[in-house]
Amino acid sequence: MEPNPKCDCHKKKQKVNRFSLLFCFLWIWIAFVSSFDVYLTIRLEDVIKESEQNPIARAIMEYDDWNVSKFIGIKMFCTIFVLGILTATYFFSKKHAYSIILSIALFQTILIWYLTF
Repeated sequence: MEPNPKCDCHKKKQKVNRFSLLFCFLWIWIAFVSSFDVYLTIRLEDVIKESEQNPIARAIMEYDDWNVSKFIGIKMFCTIFVLGILTATYFFSKKHAYSIILSIALFQTILIWYLTF
């Protein structure tokens, strides 16, 4: 039986590039750390006024009478926006995307270390 010329299923599967896997892992890592930070914000809402050290976060929460909902909404919007820009950058310039994602992932690693220790 001859292969159907309209079907690509007989072609050899492409190998996944190590750098593509690294990019995906770092993308997920950034999303995880951001989500964990939101979890801690909600969990520690009662003491956030005394414990928050980020001046931008403090200003947003103080503006809303220390209600964390606006801050969390802004934070998640920014995280999703940055992850979207990273994905778009990856399609146009992998070199730039890697340098950006490595920088953000390093910052997120320092942040999670700071938040948990």
